[in-house]
Formats: sequence, structure tokens, C-alpha cells
Amino acid sequence: MHSHEEDEGDKVVLRRPDRPFPPARGRVRLTLQPGGEIEAFKPGPDDRPVPAAGEWTPTTISAEALGGELEIESAGDDTLVLRRR
Repeated sequence: MHSHEEDEGDKVVLRRPDRPFPPARGRVRLTLQPGGEIEAFKPGPDDRPVPAAGEWTPTTISAEALGGELEIESAGDDTLVLRRR
């Protein structure tokens, strides 16, 4: 899930969904699937999640919900840090 509170500059931080998040009007949620597909959801007009397109490679994530293509900067057990191009 997008932890926008931790974003800084061109960095985008995603955390596991079991992490306690502060209240938000909606969060982007990505699940990386085998074969390069992403199951993505973004907040809709009424804050309910709506599906969004996406795909990934070992070095990039392309997700409409996050605004396009991002480079993977680091990946850990509970944190994924992306960098906007």
C-alpha cells in the first residue's frame, strides 16, 4: 500500500498492508503477480477502491495508480521504495 506520508521528493514508498497506517481518504494498493502483471487499486471518486492497470519488471513498476513508470530503488521484506523518472 502507498505510504504517502513517507514519500520524499521523487521517492514513492509502499508498505505491506498489515502495517498500521494513519487515516487517509484512500490508498493505492499494488499486488505484484507472476509474469509481470500488477493487481492495482486506486481511490475512486467516492474513495472506494477501483481497479487500475499496471505491470512490473525486476527494475521497474508501471502503474497508472502511481502516475506512470517508476524505477525500483530498493525492496525489503516490508518496504518497496520507487523513484519517479
